[in-house]
Amino acid sequence: VFFITNGLAFAVNTVDFIYFRFTLRRSTLSVLDEFANEKGKTNFLFRFLIDYWYVVLVFVGIVMLMIWLYNRVKIVRPTRIRPWLYYPAGLVIMALTITLMVGGIRGDFKHSTRPITMSNAGEYVVSPNEIPLVLNTPFCVIRTSRKTFYKKDTYFPDDQVGMVYTPQQKLSSDQPFKHDNVVVIILESFGKDGIGFYNRHLNNGTYKGFTPFLDSLIPYSYVGMNSFANGRKSIDALPSVMASIPAGEIPFVLTPYASNKIESLPFILRKKGYHTSFFHGAPNGSMGFKAIMNLMGVEHYYGKDEYNNDADFDGLWGIWDEPFFQFFERTLDTLPQPFFSSIFSVSSHHPFKVPRQYEGVFPKGKVPIYQTMGYTDMALRKFFAAAASKPW
Repeated sequence: VFFITNGLAFAVNTVDFIYFRFTLRRSTLSVLDEFANEKGKTNFLFRFLIDYWYVVLVFVGIVMLMIWLYNRVKIVRPTRIRPWLYYPAGLVIMALTITLMVGGIRGDFKHSTRPITMSNAGEYVVSPNEIPLVLNTPFCVIRTSRKTFYKKDTYFPDDQVGMVYTPQQKLSSDQPFKHDNVVVIILESFGKDGIGFYNRHLNNGTYKGFTPFLDSLIPYSYVGMNSFANGRKSIDALPSVMASIPAGEIPFVLTPYASNKIESLPFILRKKGYHTSFFHGAPNGSMGFKAIMNLMGVEHYYGKDEYNNDADFDGLWGIWDEPFFQFFERTLDTLPQPFFSSIFSVSSHHPFKVPRQYEGVFPKGKVPIYQTMGYTDMALRKFFAAAASKPW
């Protein structure tokens, strides 16, 4: 089993010695789909082995080295086993090994950490084209197994579809570009049902909702009345908000395409000379946000580590919204201008708790999330009150 599993891993890695030149990315299981309809697959394989015979030699050499090193390890069994010590110690070591394996597979032991995926490599690179240096092919194959990614469907010929609509829009203006500061605030799970402005017709026109401050902003804002979300998880939010990439069958950040160069809002503004930053009160690395925002052009990430005060930790997801929004406001004071900065709230999330001093302060409504929406709305109000007097 050891030789077979590692031999297969070495095989796919050595294949990428050559195939990477054509795709400029690590191979995934989708390679099999690309050649699924090709006739003469056996001929392709033999042609590859002949043309790149030196890669075959490298593979054989690696496998032989593995076998030689394996046989160099001598297992010396103890002549005498003390059952009362041997078996309890074995159980402890096994439990510790399993725990470490789970942590390694997930990437961390924190509750908010998702299992590591290919997009996590984006946290350790400067440019998306460096991601293959961080990844390895066996990992990419494993992470894309039993997953259905997007397949290209052709409904119109290319020369006709452009006459109907093209997503490549090049806008022009006769006005010079204004280097205004840009702040994007993303509120976790703020559905329309909890916002009074959208539901004035309820309760015979007396419905007030649970977000009084947000309701006070809406009359002075550009508001989308017919707004619908197809993303169901927090992990879907950033590609959608920052790069207009909607959620598909699986979250975009879990697909191999997350390592592509993404023309996101922070990426575009960064090219205009903007300082770019992102704030999220969860432990750093949560949801893979740090990695995906790095790929989208965000230079500076501020999370629970940068906040550096566990006294304000909610015990599960991250820093409570009220103190973290205040930290956000104070940090904006220090940033060079022009800047782009975004914050993603965390408190309006299951299990829908609020800080102890606010228990009973906000109406709970019919569903538990309404109380936390009221708390985050209060945090937003305090942020605006502090920011209103700032020069930026």
